[in-house]
Amino acid sequence: ETILPESIYPTATPTPAPKPAPKRVAIRPSDAPERQAHRPAPAPGTRPAAAPAPAPAPAITLAEMSAQLTETLATDKTLSNLDRKLLKLFYSETQYTPVWFEPHPSPKASDPILRMNEKAASLRQSMVELNNHGLRAAQYWSAEAENAKSAPTTSWTMGELLYTRALLRSAIDLNVGRIDPSKVNSEIKLTKKSFGGWQFLKDMTTGPVFLSPWASLAPQMPAYTKLHDAMKRLREINSKGGFIAMTPSKTILKLGSTGEVVRELKIRAQAMGYPIANLDLNYDSDLEAAIKDIQKANLVKATGVLKPTDTATWQFFKVSSQERVQEMQINMEKLRWLPNSLEARHIFINLATQKLNLVDPNLNMESLREMKVIVGKATPQTRTPTFRNQMTYVVMNPTWSVPSSIFFRSKIEMLRKLSSEQGQYAVDSWFYQNGFQILYTQDGQKYTAQPSQINWFAPNESFVNSVTLRQMPRYDNALGVVKFLLDNNYSIWLHDTNERHLFANDARMLSSGCIRLENPKDLAEYLLGPKGYSRAKLESVLVKPGQLDAKEAWVNMTNEKLPVYTMSLTANVGNDGVLRFTRDLYDQNVDVLRALKLAGF
Repeated sequence: ETILPESIYPTATPTPAPKPAPKRVAIRPSDAPERQAHRPAPAPGTRPAAAPAPAPAPAITLAEMSAQLTETLATDKTLSNLDRKLLKLFYSETQYTPVWFEPHPSPKASDPILRMNEKAASLRQSMVELNNHGLRAAQYWSAEAENAKSAPTTSWTMGELLYTRALLRSAIDLNVGRIDPSKVNSEIKLTKKSFGGWQFLKDMTTGPVFLSPWASLAPQMPAYTKLHDAMKRLREINSKGGFIAMTPSKTILKLGSTGEVVRELKIRAQAMGYPIANLDLNYDSDLEAAIKDIQKANLVKATGVLKPTDTATWQFFKVSSQERVQEMQINMEKLRWLPNSLEARHIFINLATQKLNLVDPNLNMESLREMKVIVGKATPQTRTPTFRNQMTYVVMNPTWSVPSSIFFRSKIEMLRKLSSEQGQYAVDSWFYQNGFQILYTQDGQKYTAQPSQINWFAPNESFVNSVTLRQMPRYDNALGVVKFLLDNNYSIWLHDTNERHLFANDARMLSSGCIRLENPKDLAEYLLGPKGYSRAKLESVLVKPGQLDAKEAWVNMTNEKLPVYTMSLTANVGNDGVLRFTRDLYDQNVDVLRALKLAGF
């Protein structure tokens, strides 16, 4: 029998090996007179009495266990309400037939009628695989379940339930996640999925053999599969001692530097999958390339030089291998919030790396496989939320109605300052040069107003509720020349920008929440091409620099069913097999970890 690795029971103490039985020594009568004196002699003509036969084990049949399952789930108070509900759902599908016990094929007199079957052994062995999925096997496989096989037969019904409980709890957590994402913070707009694997589990447990179900229940997306494989690799490193957090060097490290700190950098870089050929003391070209990549992944200038003041780069090395495992657990939990399999055609935006990937098996535009994006600033009011939306419209030459939040935070203060310092003429000039109109609401009706008619120093609340600024279509519109609307009610969409130079920045958390695209025209061509828009036709419609008479044009995309995902993933594995960690600039991992701990993780 194969025993689960001890890591599944982190607090358990090993059972000491039994002491060998003492050797039997023949005792002569002269050595033990008292024993001889107390041993009664057999009656003449009789044989010594035989040892009593072992008592048969209490009998329990499958039918009796089935009846006990029904009764236990109805009356037992040791199971939680959730466990009882899950177990009832499961066993109602199997007519309360035991899963983990079978009739003993050839019982001896001392054997029970039933025995645990091979499916029970297969489940037990498979549980340790959960650790590589970012879960903790020990939280599902209890000590009571481990001891069920050697427990008295009177406890076997509870053993049956403990095995099934371990399967159900781990299957559901692996498939839909441990926590409800909508309860983590207000920026996560996802809700917890429903578990749809009941029929799969029934098929897995009622068949002749039990095959590990975890790979089928886990997310079926490449990002998750790569993290799973990297988790296995990192846990193996931890099993050999792992590595601790480094202290930043007090000197500049660069190509040609030497020292023990260089070896420590190499060890950690190699553990992440970087091709480090020699773990020596020399800062060589392999390490320089790895440092550049780490800097790029953490959104700072990639120099290949490591200074004591390079906090973002040193943050990568100031983390132990155990903390890295925890960060991967958090990211794998996030991926479980998404559909088990993402659509063949979709857009995925990683808010942490500030990159957009368009996934389409027939895609022939390399600029869309990966492009830079600008996302919301790190302040709570401006962070880009985590969501799954559908694209609804492509809008060419969009107008921009300034959201009240942006109006209140920036525009109104700018206009007040302009008015007080330079006078009304300066305000009028700003409206003309930037193409803004004023819509004023009074008694439920909207009117167009001139800048001179507005009191920019009116009370804030009433002012924001009554005035709307709208920027007309133009090349320098804040939304650029094209926007892509999504079906959400929090005014977040994708769009071009009038600040195209900002894509040269290493870190691009610069917007008020919407997502600005590096290659918006390419995305418009990809989406509108099937609707008759060649690149030439698209360019003829889109507003040009200096043009003031462009018209807004909407194209309906609801029938295209193109989902758009946003998520902040700070642990990612590239096609080169390198495990890259990015700074958690939205502090989302902190909130997810807090929720996981509250859930008992």
